[in-house]
Amino acid sequence: MDVRSLILELAEHGVCTHVVNRNLRSLDKRRRKDHVTMMVLGILTDLAEMERETTAERIVSGQR
Repeated sequence: MDVRSLILELAEHGVCTHVVNRNLRSLDKRRRKDHVTMMVLGILTDLAEMERETTAERIVSGQR
């Protein structure tokens, strides 16, 4: 399970996740999903995946 999926599952159960260094909260003041936060988490997740893939490719190319 990735972080975004975990945060979404917790939000479904009414648990608000606060990412302090990004000032993101998974639920708004009315305990509803914060759609902007979910969008930002999606972007950050995609960037992290791209970075992992790029790092792996560089490691493989450096071993040749």
